[in-house]
Amino acid sequence: MMKKQFLLFAVLALLTFQEVSAQIKEINREGVHIEYPQEWKEIKMPGHVILVKEPASEEWGVQATFDVEIHDKVHDLDRFVENYKKEVKGFAKNCHLLSEKKIKFKGYKAVELICTGVVAGIPIKWKTIMLVKDGKLYKFTSTNALIRYDKTEPVTEKIFQSVKWE
Repeated sequence: MMKKQFLLFAVLALLTFQEVSAQIKEINREGVHIEYPQEWKEIKMPGHVILVKEPASEEWGVQATFDVEIHDKVHDLDRFVENYKKEVKGFAKNCHLLSEKKIKFKGYKAVELICTGVVAGIPIKWKTIMLVKDGKLYKFTSTNALIRYDKTEPVTEKIFQSVKWE
């Protein structure tokens, strides 16, 4: 009886694992690996090594996104961050820096910015983590409409946590 219960448990655990793992897609590009929800779509856009977005809905035209940029030959993180903050004020109206923190991300010194602004008439919120590794600057960003950001944040946080270097 105990053997049957264990076997049943093992089969259920395996099926559950397969169900969970089937819900995730992976991308490995230019040495960066992320995992994201299966229903999200990958988009090709110049300047972005990786760009994924949640599927469109009839209710919302703005979807959550997660993107990765790599900038070669960058050694000064603080200088890059200062330039980035100036740049975002140029493309986002009413840009507000909600928080700026020096953090450790995947073992590297990093800067995390959380901002809001208006782009194309839509209030948005985004989180960017920037770090320098091997002479390259890695910029990871999640974005969504301000009104939906908190709802999708748990999903984008899982994507941030899935980041690996190959």
